[in-house]
Amino acid sequence: PKGHKLHKIINRNIIKMSYCCTPNIGTLLKQHNKSILKETGQKKQRLCNCRIPADCPLNGKCLKKSMIYEAKIETCSESSSYIGLTEGPFKTRFSGHKQTFNNRSQQNKTELSKKVWA
Repeated sequence: PKGHKLHKIINRNIIKMSYCCTPNIGTLLKQHNKSILKETGQKKQRLCNCRIPADCPLNGKCLKKSMIYEAKIETCSESSSYIGLTEGPFKTRFSGHKQTFNNRSQQNKTELSKKVWA
């Protein structure tokens, strides 16, 4: 309005705006959808994060979740097996087992470590 205090700065003679300069709704939607689809395409689940890939316990698939595994325990006189399962990544479960094998104070923490320390 002419009586407004900002009329000298913002009026239709000073600021020119046309519809051809602004993007339409179709263009905005296309840009938005493109950015969303681009983000989801880049996120790939890693299968292994071992420092030395050759030492991976599952040949490059140690981050696999919800799996059943079998451990074979062999001594000089006998051999036995242990079947376990994990809901989280196998690598986390595997490192937990290794920790119980190395520390005698944790020998009763898992069923597998009980068999190893027996």
